[in-house]
Amino acid sequence: MSNMYLRDIVLSNSLLKKIYTKYRSKTTNDLMNSAQLDEYLQQAEKVLLEGKSNVVVGLVKGADSYSDLGLVRERDYYPKYERFLKDNDIVYEYYNPLLSNWMEEAERFDLIIWHTNSDPATQMYAGDKIYTIENVLNIKCFPSFHELWSYENKINSHYQYKAFNLPEIPTFVSYCKNEAMNYVKGCKFPIISKIATGSSSYGVEKIENKQQALKMIDAAFSYKGLKTYFPYFAQKDYVYFQEFIDGAEYDLRVI
Repeated sequence: MSNMYLRDIVLSNSLLKKIYTKYRSKTTNDLMNSAQLDEYLQQAEKVLLEGKSNVVVGLVKGADSYSDLGLVRERDYYPKYERFLKDNDIVYEYYNPLLSNWMEEAERFDLIIWHTNSDPATQMYAGDKIYTIENVLNIKCFPSFHELWSYENKINSHYQYKAFNLPEIPTFVSYCKNEAMNYVKGCKFPIISKIATGSSSYGVEKIENKQQALKMIDAAFSYKGLKTYFPYFAQKDYVYFQEFIDGAEYDLRVI
């Protein structure tokens, strides 16, 4: 069972969440109260619009928000958007797209700001909802469905790099088992295997030889697929391989 999965179980229980929050505050030190948040946000220059905006904005906090405990994470995005809205006197309310009446509630806004989490489950339902909000309800979203389509999806990003001839590490993506097997029979090892959705080096594996690669392909194209660090999400019927770049200490991806 992955650490991320255990964290999700803990955060779904209010008492365990308080215990976990106290522990996290002492160890990672990335949770801030309102005063600390204000001091943190003031480090950045204000971005001010020319003229008055008449839009009404729906601002999404996020499913794993700590706001119910009066805290925010340093990496949370919604406080940064909220600061921009306040600085420019833009009318806004918090919007929860997870509720059953999300469509009715969305119609109260001219714009919805929703920085989604990067896990596969969130990406799936967020994509469906943002598509509906934009294309059925005709309400603008930030990010848009088009922008979300490639966010935290390495395969979709690869398609765009290729279409626009943008530089990337040499990448092989295939949904054909025979093609994948032929590729690893002729490529230079080691290679890097990645799942489509993953961050912070999760879902990344260094494959040392052909035998290891063929075993991985068999699992990925099996009935159950290849297990990933998401307990509910398997790598199914595709491979994503990249050349191994020796000595590369980090990568930088700008979307």
